[in-house]
Amino acid sequence: MRSWIVLAFTLLITVSAYGGGHKHGLPGKPQPSATPTATTTPSAPRSQAATPSPTGSPVPSPAPSVSETPIDDSASPTPSATPKIHAVIDPTNFDSFRASIESHNVDSIEDLLQSLPAAYRSNFALMYESHSLQHSSPLYPRTILYGADGQLILAFASDPDFNYTSLEVAHYQPDQKAFEFYEVTFPGGVFSDRNPSACLDCHRTDLRPNWEAYNQWPGAYGGNDDRPDPDPTVEQSLQDFIKSVPDHPRFSQLPGLVEGYTVGKNGRYAIKRNAMLSLYTSRWNYERIVRILQADPNYSADRYAIAGLLQCPGPVSDFFPDTLKSAVPATSAPLQLSDLQFLFPNLDFADDLSTGFLDDAPIKGFQTIGNATLEFTGKLVAADSSFQSLFNTSSESFFGLTQSIASPGPSACDSLKRASISALSAQMINPGLFLPPGTPIVHHKRKYTN
Repeated sequence: MRSWIVLAFTLLITVSAYGGGHKHGLPGKPQPSATPTATTTPSAPRSQAATPSPTGSPVPSPAPSVSETPIDDSASPTPSATPKIHAVIDPTNFDSFRASIESHNVDSIEDLLQSLPAAYRSNFALMYESHSLQHSSPLYPRTILYGADGQLILAFASDPDFNYTSLEVAHYQPDQKAFEFYEVTFPGGVFSDRNPSACLDCHRTDLRPNWEAYNQWPGAYGGNDDRPDPDPTVEQSLQDFIKSVPDHPRFSQLPGLVEGYTVGKNGRYAIKRNAMLSLYTSRWNYERIVRILQADPNYSADRYAIAGLLQCPGPVSDFFPDTLKSAVPATSAPLQLSDLQFLFPNLDFADDLSTGFLDDAPIKGFQTIGNATLEFTGKLVAADSSFQSLFNTSSESFFGLTQSIASPGPSACDSLKRASISALSAQMINPGLFLPPGTPIVHHKRKYTN
C-alpha cells in the first residue's frame, strides 16, 4: 500500500513540473516556477528577443501576436528551438551584402537589421510623409538607412499593412561614379533586375537618390533644419511615434532613435540626421555630375570656364572670346553650378544633375552645407589632370565628414581665363551652341519623392 502512495505522489510532482505551462498564461509563455531550471524554460522565439538600446538597457520585447503558434512544452521538458544566430553583414561590401541575403542567411527585414552593425543602423532619416512607392504615415514613418558614408542606402516601410516586405536599395559605385537601384522582396531575399523601370520615373535615367539640399526636407521628422517642426501637430505626431518605438520590431533596432530627437540648447535635435544625409548624397552626386559633364560634347572646350566661373571673381564674359561674349550672361562670377546651364544645352541641370525637387534650389546637392563649391571643384580637379597645376587641394572636416576641397592657386584665375579663351577659340564654338541669356528652362515632368 505504501508503495502505491509513493508512486502516486511521484506522478503528481511530475505532472506539476511539466504539465501546467500554458494553463493560465499567454500562449507559448510558461508560468514562472519557484525553482526554475534550464530544462523547463523554453528559449524565446527570434522575433521576441529583447534588443539592447543605445544606453545599454534592454528595450522591452514586443507582445506576442495572437496569430503565433503556441509553443507546446507539455510533452517534453526540452527547450524550444534555439534562436537563429545572425552573422554580421558588412554594408561596405555590396557583393557580400547581396550574397548574404540571396543565400537566405536573412529572410526578413527584421533579420537584416539584426545582421547589420549598430554603427550602420545608427544613421537614418524618418519620413512621415513620402511620395515614394513605399508607404509612410506619422505613426509608421518610412525609414531611410544610410550608414557611415551614404554609399549603401536602404529604405523600408514600417506599417505591416503596406509594402512591409519590400526593401529599396540604392548603391553608389565609386569606380563607375554612378548609383544602381534594386528592390528586394522578402521572404526569399529576391533582388530585382538592376535599375528596374519602377525606379526610373522618380530617380531619372542616370539614377540618383532623391534628397533635398540643406536645410529643408519636406515630410521628414526634423525636416526644418533638424529642428522641431513649427507645425505643432507634426511635433506631437513625432512624440506619439516615439512612444511606440520600443514595441516595434524594426524601430527598436535603430540605436539612438529616441535620444536623437531630444532638443539641445541650440534648438536643434541632438543628431542632425537629415543634414548628414544631404552631405553624403552631395558627395557622391558631385562625382556623378563630373562624370556627366565630362561625357558632354561641350566639356573639352568649356572645362576651364567651368572651373573659373565657380571659383574666380569678375565678369562672366572674361572667360570667353569676343565672338562669344554676347552669348553669355551679363553677370559676375563666382557662380553656382546651376548657373552654368547656358554652357550645356543638352543637359537639364535642375533635373539630370539634381538630387531633389524644391523649386528654389535647382541644383540639389550642390547648394548645401559646408564649402560646396570647393568640394565640387575638388572632385573636378581629381578627375581632370588639366587643372591640377592650377588648384591647391586640401581637406577639411565638416560634421565629422572629411571633405577634399580645391581652391585656385596664385594667378590661377588669370590662367583659367586665358586657357578658357584659347580652348573655346580653338574649337570655334558657335554662339548658337549656348543657351541665350534668360532662356527659360523647361524641365522634365517629375514626381516629388523621398
